[in-house]
Amino acid sequence: MWWRITRKTTYEANPYSTRPYTIIITHPPCIQPPSNHTQPPTFQEEYRGNYTPKVIQTEYGLQVVAPDTPYVAAAGPNNLYFLDTRFDTETAKHMKKQIEKATVPNADEYIAINEVSATAELKNSVTGETTFVFDPPYARVLFARGGE
Repeated sequence: MWWRITRKTTYEANPYSTRPYTIIITHPPCIQPPSNHTQPPTFQEEYRGNYTPKVIQTEYGLQVVAPDTPYVAAAGPNNLYFLDTRFDTETAKHMKKQIEKATVPNADEYIAINEVSATAELKNSVTGETTFVFDPPYARVLFARGGE
């Protein structure tokens, strides 16, 4: 199976959503599953169960902070996503960065989505300068429109 949904742990309900698009966290088809993909996914157990994440105050409110590991990503104000540990460290770091850039807001940035080319980038709202470009396969998955 090429699409693998990561596990999510929600720490508190947040009824507010600032994103106009549905965030879908999966392993895009461009990323080959680990060589032993016939086995079930594995996750870092020390960050599950009784783990209490660090939470910081931002101008948007409280924000959960992911632990210092490539296999756990912050995904919004109250979510952590656990990535399959069968991925090598560099692939996991890349996936984590794409997820966090898509889901954790910064003060002067917005996500510019080109629906025709299925690409996305972060832009500075003051200067219009591009600050981050999402890999196209991730952009196609992370910013897919919800059912209409």
